[in-house]
Amino acid sequence: IWRIKDEGVNAELHVHDFHTPVDIYPKKGALAEDVAPNHMEVGSRVSGTLTLQGKHYTINGLAFRDHGWGLRNWSTFVSHRWVAGVTTSGTMFLAQTFHSSDDDLVRFGCLIRDNKLIYAKSVDVLTYLEPDGLTHRGGRLDMTVSTGAVLRIECTPLQKGVVSWIHGIACVDTICKFQLGDDEGICDFEFTNNPLRGSHRPRLAINAVVENGFNTL
Repeated sequence: IWRIKDEGVNAELHVHDFHTPVDIYPKKGALAEDVAPNHMEVGSRVSGTLTLQGKHYTINGLAFRDHGWGLRNWSTFVSHRWVAGVTTSGTMFLAQTFHSSDDDLVRFGCLIRDNKLIYAKSVDVLTYLEPDGLTHRGGRLDMTVSTGAVLRIECTPLQKGVVSWIHGIACVDTICKFQLGDDEGICDFEFTNNPLRGSHRPRLAINAVVENGFNTL
């Protein structure tokens, strides 16, 4: 249960998990040592109420929660794509690519269906990058799992994303919709892109919000 009471926002949200939380992150290399030594993920359903700037909303939808702890050295990020989604039937998927400052490229992922964990054998994430070089208009995930099944998931933004400026790195999170067979769902398409390894804070964002505070997207 999340209870939020702040200036302009009041909420009580109840989150019900579809499966046991999992940690499939690598346990060696730059990603494990410098960024995410511990990282849990779970697909969920969320319900409750929200009041935002005087407008009242009843919440009944899908959620994806992750929790990490330990060292996170953001200067290690050259680029990453973290695509995490859940369907109306409770199927969850997670896919990540991570390019570290030592030029190691890590790809991994999983699918959870009927509380059964299935690992990915291969992961490819294609981002539809905007001309600003920062934001995106969704993307595509191709993932082959250990059973031999091949998933192709097109991620279409539901609204503008949000840019978080974290220790010199701009991180974009965009909520998208997708189809998985006859099932539909939502995902977070998270994205960083810093191949020149600079630290200039971006101001132009075509398909995301860069200002602090609440925004009606």
